[in-house]
Amino acid sequence: MTKREFFMLWAAKEDIRARAERLEALKSLAAAGAVNGQEVDLNRLARELEEKNRALAREVPQALALIETAGSPALRCALHMVCMEGCGWDEVAARLGRGSADSWKKAVHRFCDSRLEKE
Repeated sequence: MTKREFFMLWAAKEDIRARAERLEALKSLAAAGAVNGQEVDLNRLARELEEKNRALAREVPQALALIETAGSPALRCALHMVCMEGCGWDEVAARLGRGSADSWKKAVHRFCDSRLEKE
C-alpha cells in the first residue's frame, strides 16, 4: 500500500457505495431501454465494482494492522482519524487536545514515510 492509498482509505467505502448506486441506476436505465448496451458495458462496470470491493477488503485490515504498530496511543488515534475517518489536521489536534495541527501532520507523515511504499 502506498502512502497516498493509506491517506485515502477513508473515502474508499463511500466510493464503493456510490459506484454501486450508479451501477444500479445504469441497470435500471438499461432495462427501461434508455441506455444503449453498446455504449455502457454493464458487465464490465460490475466486474470493476467487485474488484474495488476485493481491494478494499484487502486494504482496510492491512491499514488497521499498520495503525496498531504505532508506538503511542495518541499517534494510533491520529492515524485512525486521518486515514480511516478522513479528519483534517485541525480536527485531529482539537480532538486529541494537545499538539498543533502541524505537529500532528508531521508525526503522521513521519510514521507513514517509515512504513509505507513511496508513490
